[in-house]
Amino acid sequence: MQNSDPTILIDFNTPFDESKLRMLDQVVDVMYNGKPNDRVVANNILNQFKEHPDAWINVDKILDNTKNPNTKFYALQILDDAVNTRWKILPEDQKQGIRGFIIQLVLNLSQDEQIAQQNQHLLTKLNATLISIVKHEWTTSWQNFIPDICSNAKENQSRCENALSILKLLSEEVFDFSKNALLKSQAKQLKDSMTNDFATIFELCMWVLQLAITDPQNIKPSLVRSCLKTFQAFLSWIPLAYIFDTDLIPLIINNFLGPASSRIEAIRCFTEIASLQLDDSDEAEKRSCKEKICMYFCLFIQKITEITKNRSLVDEFKTLQGSKNQTGFENFVKQLALSISAVLKNNIDLIEETTNVSSPNPNIQFLQQCIQKSLEFLVQLSNIPEDELFKICLDFWHFFCYNIMIKINGDQYFNQGNNFNPQGFGNGLNLNSLLKNSFMHYQVYPAILEDVRMIAIDSMAKPKEVLVVVDENGEAVEEVFDDTETISIYETMREMLIYLTNIDTPAMDRVIQRRLDMLTATTDRTFFTFDRLNKLCWALGSISGCMSQEDENKFVVSVIKELLNLCEKTHGKSNKALVAADIMYVVGQFPRFLCSHWAFLKTVIRKLNEFMHEKHPGVQDMASETFLKISKQTKHMFVQRHDADKDPYVNELIRQIPENLKDLEQHQKLMVYEGIGYMISQEQMPIIQEKILNNCLQFVHFDWEKILQLANQSSDQLLIPEVLKSIDFIIKVNTKVAEAVGFIYLSYLRRIFNDLLKMYGLYSHCISNSVKFRQNEHMIKPMKTVRRDILKLIQTYIKSSNDLSTFNQEFLPTLQGLVEDYQQNDPNARDPEVLLLFATMIQKLGEYISGFLQQILFNLCETTLAMIKDDYISYPEFREGLFKLVENIVKYCTGGLFQLQADKFHTIILTIMFAMKHEKPELMEIGLEAMYALNGLVVQEPQIASIFYQNFYVLIIRDTMTVMTDYRHMSGFKIQGQIIQQLIQVAENPSGMFAPINSDNGQQHQYGSNKEFVVNLLIDCIRSLFPNLNKIQIEAFVLNLFNNSTDWHMFKSTLRDLLISMKSFASNDDDFYVEEKKAALEEAQQKELERRRAIPGLITPSEQLQQ
Repeated sequence: MQNSDPTILIDFNTPFDESKLRMLDQVVDVMYNGKPNDRVVANNILNQFKEHPDAWINVDKILDNTKNPNTKFYALQILDDAVNTRWKILPEDQKQGIRGFIIQLVLNLSQDEQIAQQNQHLLTKLNATLISIVKHEWTTSWQNFIPDICSNAKENQSRCENALSILKLLSEEVFDFSKNALLKSQAKQLKDSMTNDFATIFELCMWVLQLAITDPQNIKPSLVRSCLKTFQAFLSWIPLAYIFDTDLIPLIINNFLGPASSRIEAIRCFTEIASLQLDDSDEAEKRSCKEKICMYFCLFIQKITEITKNRSLVDEFKTLQGSKNQTGFENFVKQLALSISAVLKNNIDLIEETTNVSSPNPNIQFLQQCIQKSLEFLVQLSNIPEDELFKICLDFWHFFCYNIMIKINGDQYFNQGNNFNPQGFGNGLNLNSLLKNSFMHYQVYPAILEDVRMIAIDSMAKPKEVLVVVDENGEAVEEVFDDTETISIYETMREMLIYLTNIDTPAMDRVIQRRLDMLTATTDRTFFTFDRLNKLCWALGSISGCMSQEDENKFVVSVIKELLNLCEKTHGKSNKALVAADIMYVVGQFPRFLCSHWAFLKTVIRKLNEFMHEKHPGVQDMASETFLKISKQTKHMFVQRHDADKDPYVNELIRQIPENLKDLEQHQKLMVYEGIGYMISQEQMPIIQEKILNNCLQFVHFDWEKILQLANQSSDQLLIPEVLKSIDFIIKVNTKVAEAVGFIYLSYLRRIFNDLLKMYGLYSHCISNSVKFRQNEHMIKPMKTVRRDILKLIQTYIKSSNDLSTFNQEFLPTLQGLVEDYQQNDPNARDPEVLLLFATMIQKLGEYISGFLQQILFNLCETTLAMIKDDYISYPEFREGLFKLVENIVKYCTGGLFQLQADKFHTIILTIMFAMKHEKPELMEIGLEAMYALNGLVVQEPQIASIFYQNFYVLIIRDTMTVMTDYRHMSGFKIQGQIIQQLIQVAENPSGMFAPINSDNGQQHQYGSNKEFVVNLLIDCIRSLFPNLNKIQIEAFVLNLFNNSTDWHMFKSTLRDLLISMKSFASNDDDFYVEEKKAALEEAQQKELERRRAIPGLITPSEQLQQ
C-alpha cells in the first residue's frame, strides 16, 4: 500500500473515481497477499468502507470496472449486507435499480458455460444476493419471479443450470434456514408462494430430465446433477401428488441410477423420498405412500443388483482401494447404506405385515427377496473398513435389533413398569413358538442377526475405561482416552449387543464362545491378534446385567477361565500385560457376579494388588482404576463378615496399604484410598466406622504428625519442596476419602482442622511476601497448590455434611480469618478457591451465615470486584468464583441480603449486572440466573420492591436490553427475555410497585404511571440502540410486549421477531430456540432413561450407583 493513502476510501465526501478503484484493488490485494501487519491495516480499511451506510452505492462502479475477482467478491458482500439490513428503508427507485443490476449480472455471467465456470464464486455470491432480494420482494412486487426464472432457464444449458441452483437455494432459505432469519409471517408467505409456484418448477425439472433421456448426448451431466439436486431440496415439502402420482420415482430409478455421472444424486433423491415423515397425511394416504415406496424399493434394489453384478462389495472395495476410483465407490456405498436404512426404518412394520402371508403372490415374493437382499447388502457394507459408512450401518443395526427385541419381549419390558423381573429375560428367541407365523422373523432375520453379532464383536469400539492398547509397533502402551466420538460409537454398540443378547441369549453366548475358542486355539494361531482379543473382551463386558443371574454366572466363569488360561499360555511381559488388562476390564464389568461370588471377588482384589506392582506401562493405572470401580460397585461386600473371614476384608486391605501402594504413582494411590473410602461408607455402626476411617488414614496421619513436629522446630521446614509435596499428597488423600465416606469424615476433620488453617495462613503469608518482594518465585506454585487443596478439602466436607449446626458452631468462626487474609493479600497472591468455598458454605448454611454477610461482601466481593471491573478477561477464575458467590447470596441467604446496608446491596447489583455483560456463556448465565432470582424474591416483598425498583429499575432494564440485542450474548436470550418480562409485569402492577421509578437523573419520573414511563423508556432505549428503525415499528413492538407480558410463549415470540427484524441475529444459529431445544432434550432424556431402566443391561453398574 504505497503510492497513496488508503484512507481516501473511507472519505465519502469525494466521488468514487478511477483512483479510488485502483486504491481499492491495491487494498484488497494486500488483504489477500500482503504481510501480516499490512493485512491488519487493510482489513480495518475494508471493514470501515463496508460498514458505511452509503458504501453500496459504489458497487455497480466497482463490478463494472475492476478486473480483480477478489474486489468483485468484496463489492458483492457490501451489496448483500445492504440488501439484508437496509432494504426496507431504501427508496423504491434504488430498489428497482439494484434488482435490475443483479438480474442482468446473473444473466450475463450464466449465459456462457466458460464464463460461468471462470466466475463461479462470483456467480454463487450473486445468486445468494438475488435470493436475499427475493425474500423481501417476492410476495409483494415480484410475484412472477418463479415463472420468469423458469422461462429464462430454457434458453441454454448454462443458464438453466444456474437457474436450478437459484431455485435450490431459495428452497433451502425458505424451508430450512428461515427460522432465525425471517419473521414468522414473512416465512409463511414465502412458503405459500413457493408451494403455489411449484408446478412451474416441477415442469422445468421434468423437462430437463426428459431431455436427458431422449437426447443424452447433448445434455451436460452437470445439468442433470443440478436438476436432481434441486429436486432433492424440494422433496421434503412439495405436495405428495408430485412424488407419488407422477412417474418421477421410476423415471429417476430407471434412467439415472445406472449412469455413474448421476448415480449419487439419484440415490439421494430416493433416500429423501424414503425419509418423508408423512405426518400431515391421513392414515389411508400414509399407507398408500408407504406401499409405493416399498414397491419402488424393490425396483431400486433390483437396479443396484444389476449395477453391482452380484459381486461382493467388500471385495470390490479391496480391489479399488488406493486407486482413483476409491472415493467414488465410497460415496456410492455410503449413499446406498443411507437409502436402504431410510426405507427399512420408516417402513419395517408395513414390510413385516405385508410379507407375513401363508401363500404369497409373486409381488410379495419379490418384496421378500428384495428385503432379504437389502439386509445382505447392509451386512456387506458393515464389513467395509470405512468409518463414516460403518456409523451409518451401525445406526441402522441399532434400530433393527431394538425393533426386533421390542416385538419379541416388549410387553415384558414395558407393561410392568420398573418392577420387571430380570429372570424373565434372556431365555432367548424361541423362533418355533414365538415367531413361527412371521416370515421375516422366521425366514430372514435369524441369519442376518447372526451376521450382526459377528460384526458387532469384530468391530467393537474401545470403552473409555481401557488404558492399555497396542501401538503401531505391536507394543502394549498406555493411552490417554478423550475421543468422544469413539465413546459414542461404543455406547451405541453396547446397546446393540444388549438388544441382541435379550433377543437370543444362547446365540450370543455361542458366538462369544466360538470367538474365544478361535482366539485361544493352540493348533492354529493365525487368527489370534491382540486387537481381536481386545474387541471381544470389550464386547462381552458390555452385556453385563442383561442375562439372568444364573446364566451370567455360567457365562462369566467360562469366559474368565478361558482368559486366565490364555494368560498362562501367553509369552512375554508385554503380551501378558495386554491379557491382564482385558481380564481386569471384564471382571470390573460384572459386579453382580462378583457380589454373588465372594471368594472370587477376593481373588480379583488380590490379583489387582499384585498388578499394582507391575511396572509395565499402563498396568498400574488399569489396576488402580479397576480397584476403584469394583470398590464402588461392590462396596458393601467389604464391610461384611463372611464365613471364612475373621473380620471384614476392608480391615485387611487397610493393613496392606503400605505394601500395596509402595510402587504406585501419587494419582494411583489416591484411587486406592478413594476405593477404600467407599467401602468404609457402607459400615452401619458409627463407632466402628470412625475406627475404620482412622485406621485407613493412620499412615498419612503419621506423616502429618512428623511434618508438624518439623514445623514446630522451624516453619522453614514447610518450605522444603519434598515436604510441600508430602503435605499436598496427605491433603489430597483426605479429600478423596472425605468425598467417599461422606459426613462421617467430621470425626477426623476435627483432629486436623486447626493445623490445616495454621498451615494455610503460613503459606498464604509466604506467597504474599514472594509476590510482593519477588523472592522464591519458584515456590509460589507449589505453595498455592497446597493452599488451594486445603480449601478444597474443607469444601468437600461441607458438600457432604448433614450436620450444619455443628459446622456453624465449630468451624465457621475460625474460617472468618480466611476472608480477612484474602482481602489483605496482593491480588496475585489471592486464591479464587476462597470464593468458591464461601459460595458452597452459603449454599449449604443459608441464613446461618447471614450475620457474617457484611464481612463476606467487604472482604471478598468488593475486593474481587476491584480486581476485575476494568475488563472482561483478566482473572477468569476469580470472576466465576465471585459471580457464583453473589448468586448463592441471592438464592440461599435472602434474609441477610435484604438486611444489608445500601452500599453493600449496591455492590450485589453491580456485580450481577457486570456478570450479565460477559461474553463467556457460563459467566453470563450466572449473572442472568442471579438477576432473575433476585427479581422473583423482590416482588414478593412490596416494601422492598418499591425501594429496589425505584433505584435500580432503569439500570436493569437498559443493561438487559443492551446485552439482549448484542449477538455475542445470544445464548442468554431466554433468561434475558424472562427478566424483561418480570420488569414489565412490575410496571403493570401498581400494587406490587407503588412508588414512582427514578429516571436516569435519579429523580422521580413525571409520567402519569410507571407503565407509561416504562413504555417510553423502552422506546428510547431501542431507538438509541437501533437508530435505523422507525418509531411506529418500535412503539408497536413495545405495546405488544406489554400486551403479552403474562404469556411467556407470545412474549418470547414478540422479542424474537423484533431482533430478527433488526437483523441483530440474522444467522443460522439456533440459540433463539434454546428453551425449546432444552425442553425437548429433557423430555427425550427422561423417555430414554425410562426405556433404559426397562431393558436389562442398559443401565451400567456405575449409572445404577449414581441413580
